[in-house]
Formats: sequence, structure tokens, C-alpha cells
Amino acid sequence: MANLRQAYTARYERFMEAYYHDEHSELVAAIRASVEGVFSLVFGDEVHTRLAMTAIQRILAASYPDSEIDWPAVFKTAGDGSGWRKEWETLRDNEPLYDTSRLAKDLRELHAFANYGIFLIWQHYEEREVELHENPALADDLKRLRDFQNPPAWVDQICARIDQLEKFVPAEAIATGVIKTILETRQRARARIKFDEGDALALQELSDLSGVTLKRLQNAAYSKSDTAPRPGKDGLIPNDVCTAWLEGQKEFNRSMWRKITDLYPLRRGWGQEEPSPEPDEADDNVSHDDYISIPVAEDGSAFTPDIRRDTRSKSPGFTIGAKGSERVVEDYDKALADLWQMEKPRWRRPNENGNWGIVTGQSWRRVRRSTLPGAA
Repeated sequence: MANLRQAYTARYERFMEAYYHDEHSELVAAIRASVEGVFSLVFGDEVHTRLAMTAIQRILAASYPDSEIDWPAVFKTAGDGSGWRKEWETLRDNEPLYDTSRLAKDLRELHAFANYGIFLIWQHYEEREVELHENPALADDLKRLRDFQNPPAWVDQICARIDQLEKFVPAEAIATGVIKTILETRQRARARIKFDEGDALALQELSDLSGVTLKRLQNAAYSKSDTAPRPGKDGLIPNDVCTAWLEGQKEFNRSMWRKITDLYPLRRGWGQEEPSPEPDEADDNVSHDDYISIPVAEDGSAFTPDIRRDTRSKSPGFTIGAKGSERVVEDYDKALADLWQMEKPRWRRPNENGNWGIVTGQSWRRVRRSTLPGAA
């Protein structure tokens, strides 16, 4: 049986494999969009603006206070009309900025929480336990560890800082998507906290949390499925209804922060005596791939392996897509993945009379692969 620590570590590793530092890159772009216009307005000439922008870039790139800035090189770079712009591009992958920018660190943690329901600092706690408590220089990191004992308060604080950042960035830059991922992470984090606290969600909030488009979610809300995320009379979807629907979304990660914060103060070996909070991770002999989400049509029929069409007159495989743009996919998993990418998943299946017609998926159901008709 897997334990809480193993489940957390598996989630952490999935985050590390998928994370591309988008918020970090956008933070750099936001700084540039905000200060370049100010310097241009203040100085009124390109020379001083280039110098100021180059100086700011070097300060952000430095591992302050461990490194010195080569100021003569700043003037040299600023003298080149395009040199300073190239320098700013290098900031997008600049690791020292993580050490000097609290917001850069917090955006990374917020991404992990919003998308994976965890905080990254817990993974490294055991490695630095002695250091954190004995080294005065790491007092800030110890405080950060304690801050994560109350995720709702921490998330509220960081989202409020993003609210401030949004006000500083020029509206025309925001319209181009300069901080698109940061804003999406903020909305998803707020929706997750609201959901975890047991509150009802608006359709937009459930869309933010699940990553499913609002249009597709609206279609699902009015389907006849038992798990349809239907809003109540107040326009909000009850928490238990949200839970039932989210269980069918294969990309959704349930939060595990409550289980971990209940163990505070964390000790070496934390979580090893606690059971995994996720049923599909509880059994070491069952892989994540044993569970899949399949689309279900309004009539209750689902996309299952047994509807593979193998005839001499047709190409063998699964027929998917809207009428006029249908295609045959031989492999079931590939066809299922393609359906997931469609705004409205459509496929052909035989009706009770054996006639093959197109149906449209209205919801998704999470099932064990071995229980599906026709599963190998």
C-alpha cells in the first residue's frame, strides 16, 4: 500500500516533468513592459532609456549580494541599439532571479498548488531540516515553511500580490497576453481553495479549476449524465456536484495539502505512516494508467474498446470526428486522446439495430480500464 509521502513525491515528480517556468518568463516580460514605458516617459530620449533598462536587467540577473555588476559593460551594452533587448531575453531562463525574487519563488509554488494541489517546499524539507533550524541565514526559508501550514491564507496573500502586479502592467500589454499564465494560475488557485473549503463554484470557477473550456463545461452542465455539473437556482454548482464531476476528469489532481498540514510541525519521515489519499495510488500493483476517463453520450453509450469497427469494406479501427471530417484511428488509446482534444468529442457506434451513427459526448466518466467491454 502506498503512503502519503509516496503519493506526494509522485505528484511532485509529475510537476517537475511538466513545469516550464512560464510564470517566471512572464514576470520578466511584465517588469520590462512596466518600466520601459516609464523610463521612456521620464527621460524622453532613447539613450537614457537604453541605459536604464540595461542597468535594471543586470541587477535582476545578478545573484545579489554574491556577485558584482560590471558597470562599464552596462554602458557598453546600452550603447548598442539592440544589445539591451538581447540581454533582457536571457532573463527568461535566469536562475539567479529565483534567489532574489520572492514573487518568482511564490509563483512557482502557486503553480504547483493550483495545478497539483501540493507545495514544493515540503519535498526538500527533510534534506534541510537541520539547516533550517540551526542556520540563522535560513530563517526566511523556515518562515516560508511555516507559512504553508495555512494554505488558504498563503494563497490569498499571493493572489493579492498578483492583483497588484496586474495593476502595474500596462493594459495594452495585458491584452497581448504578457501575463496570461500568471493570471490563469491565480484564478485556478483561488478556485481550488474555494472548492477545497467546501464552497459552491460558478461555472467559470469550475472551468478555471478543471482546465476544461467554459463552452465545453456549459455543454456538460446541461447533459443528462448523473454527474453533470448543473448550477443551482443561485447560479452556483454545489460542492458535492463539482466533486462528482471532477472525479471524471483525468487531468484533475485532488488536493492533498490538508493531509500534510495536519502533520505539522513536520518531522523527518513525515507521511510515511499515513495512507495515500488517492485510491488509484493506494495499491502499488495498480498503475495510474489502469484508470482512464471515457466520453459518454446523451443516450448513455460510451466510447469503449468494443465499438472498434473491423469490416472488409472499411479501414479497421475507431471512427471519430464530426460528420464530414471523420477519420479512423486504429489504436483505442490514440482515439481516446484525440477525442479528449476535441471541443465536442464525437464518434460512431452501433445502435440497438446495428446501424452505425455518430454520437456526441456530453460528459466524462472515470473508470478502471479492465472493466470496459472489449478491453484486452
